[in-house]
Amino acid sequence: MALFSTKNDESLTDLESHKMGSDKVSRSVDTRALISQLKLITSDPSALKGLEDGERLQLKQVARSAADALEQPFETMVRIAYSPLLLVTARIGQDHGIFAQLCAAAGPVSLGELSTASRIPADVLEPVMDSICARGMATRVEAQAFAASPLTHLLSSPELRSAHIHYHDSVLPGLAKLKEFLHNPHGPRTAWQMGHDTDLSYYSWLDGHPVQKDAFHIYMEAHVIGLPTWLDVLDFEKELAAGARAEDVIFVDVGGSNGQQCAALRKNYPGLLGRVILQDRPAVLKTALEVEGMEKMGYDYLTAQPVKGSRVLYFRQIFHNNDDETCRKILRAQLSAMDGNTVLVIDDKVLPDRELLTDSMDSEYQASLSLVMRTLFNSQERREAHWRRLVEEAGLVVRDIRKYTEFDDSVVLCVKQ
Repeated sequence: MALFSTKNDESLTDLESHKMGSDKVSRSVDTRALISQLKLITSDPSALKGLEDGERLQLKQVARSAADALEQPFETMVRIAYSPLLLVTARIGQDHGIFAQLCAAAGPVSLGELSTASRIPADVLEPVMDSICARGMATRVEAQAFAASPLTHLLSSPELRSAHIHYHDSVLPGLAKLKEFLHNPHGPRTAWQMGHDTDLSYYSWLDGHPVQKDAFHIYMEAHVIGLPTWLDVLDFEKELAAGARAEDVIFVDVGGSNGQQCAALRKNYPGLLGRVILQDRPAVLKTALEVEGMEKMGYDYLTAQPVKGSRVLYFRQIFHNNDDETCRKILRAQLSAMDGNTVLVIDDKVLPDRELLTDSMDSEYQASLSLVMRTLFNSQERREAHWRRLVEEAGLVVRDIRKYTEFDDSVVLCVKQ
């Protein structure tokens, strides 16, 4: 009963007691100096661009922890309970042209002007703008006049817009059903299917929703721009294709979608001898890239692999879409095609066996992504020990694991037992 009580209430929760204990610490802190330093950071974030990632992450973590410690119990409740509104109001601002209007304006934009442009009645739009401004997604300059903030411009970019379409339109309904789904995680439907009230798989559903499908693909391409790739930790020619002849199959991209990885391999190794094959469903191959020296082949990876003796059978982000049983079926379907020179390469996330560090770059992202995979596919991101066990159960053995991004993107190199 005391969770939201005032400080002079005799009954205090443990959380309140903790915060009262922290008051003693505050007496030894120069609060005004600390506030001044934080204002400098927020007024000119570019001043911190020279920080090493470790310092930047530590500063971010400490700042967030300090904000949490300063909260009263009611404020904590509000932050958690209203957290979905961050995504919802971002999508409203994007979809109704509010952010675009603010970014294009030379000065403040009135509530009436935003109402006309967004086609949202002013009395409905006003609390929406309150929420948008409270989250820094716009700036209130007068009682009913608004301007773009740095975050407004960021949210107007095609990349963030696509990410938010994906998470709001496609993922969020499933997340709302995750709690219910976990009462029967082996039931006939995933949480995502429950949220959308459909028996279609996620990718089949996307085929009937072109806006969400385009957003998904833009987001998937944009979020890896500038990051290292698997080819940065492997010398493909020396380690995997040494001595290959023109007639040898050196690379099969299994379930490779539009052929980006085939294109990357050819670009990185323009003189590389050997055949490169893209495998996927025939409908997918129709829209694949045209890459010089790339063959296209229709294939269902749950059936026996038809290409025998390839140097590499490559799977990028295939297994995190599937449960363990399906992953074992996929791997076993490749065994008869593998010889002593074949390496099966799994390009996926390999989470550390230890607990994710709270001050690491990937901790919040990875923890959230695993729940998204559980929601969409009833699968998960896997830890190293999980990968090793899964691969061995399918008749393979892990030869090496090489991490190539700070987000635990890795290649698992597997050979026959």
